[in-house]
Amino acid sequence: MLDNQNIEDYARKAAKASLDADIKYNRMRQGQAGVAEWEKAQAIFDNLSKSANFAACKRKPGDLAGLGSLGAIVAKIEQSGE
Repeated sequence: MLDNQNIEDYARKAAKASLDADIKYNRMRQGQAGVAEWEKAQAIFDNLSKSANFAACKRKPGDLAGLGSLGAIVAKIEQSGE
């Protein structure tokens, strides 16, 4: 459950950045894009994930709980279309 609008926004952006990085990675493997293009997309995803504190080991006691797995967050976003 996403119980904070800020976390939900980060999750939405991270899901989109993850998809973009995957697309660019596949394009790079097929010779349709350069390594730099994929690295830039991957760095954006990594930065969003770090900023959002998705990793349980990065959250402190008392931080917002209830995020669930990133897969569950992505599934929620895909189902809602946001």
